[in-house]
Amino acid sequence: VKESLRSTIWRLFWEVSPTAVAGFLILFTDVSVLTSLTYVPSSTKNNNLPLILIYISYFGDFAGRQLTLIPKKLVWNQPMELVAAMIRFLYVPAVVFYIKETIWHNDWFIYVFIGGFAVMGGYIRTLVFTIGPQSVSLEHRPLVSLILNLWVTMGTYAGIAFSFIAGFTFLD
Repeated sequence: VKESLRSTIWRLFWEVSPTAVAGFLILFTDVSVLTSLTYVPSSTKNNNLPLILIYISYFGDFAGRQLTLIPKKLVWNQPMELVAAMIRFLYVPAVVFYIKETIWHNDWFIYVFIGGFAVMGGYIRTLVFTIGPQSVSLEHRPLVSLILNLWVTMGTYAGIAFSFIAGFTFLD
């Protein structure tokens, strides 16, 4: 019995749902944190701190993506990827607490903090687009890639909405 396209899409979505949700969380967290970097106070009154943090973020993201090329002993699967994305999501409240000056302020601390955030993000983001399609048959990989792209795009828009609301409420 040939499966209908709609039932195929739903079946594939449920097969890759941990990866899809991880992709959503990764992009939501990226947009939420990176847009809030303009609010980060400098302990040394460095006016260029937001720009430096953006550069650190870009370099760390690039470095994290390169780490996926190193052969690893730990074999990643979809649930592990989702847990890593959920742990990385904790950066959102941590950055808000740092901006609201409820935790220790030091420019070097935020450099390392954002560097770790970026490396972890680049690594997990690359895994989202490699583990998800590899978990299904070859004929369904293009459809799974579309499903993952949809969830990543939704994460981006949700992060933009969160940043917009946060900028007017508790970051300013």
